[in-house]
Amino acid sequence: MHNKLAKCGLVEPVEQRAARVLTVADWCDEYIRERQDVKRATVDSYKKARKNLVEHFGRQKLLRDVTDTDAKKWRIWL
Repeated sequence: MHNKLAKCGLVEPVEQRAARVLTVADWCDEYIRERQDVKRATVDSYKKARKNLVEHFGRQKLLRDVTDTDAKKWRIWL
């Protein structure tokens, strides 16, 4: 489905998106911005999660550098 939408120019192709280098903070911002299909309370929850992720990993941590172990440590940190 995603590929069909990308061919119409409605979403970014997977390959192009994967090639971009995003920080955890940038990815969270992009994800929240794209989720216009959810209620305001859900967006507020996403923003709280973003705050916690950035507080733990810092603003410069690259998303591609987050490991499974990092994610597990974050969950414990919460």
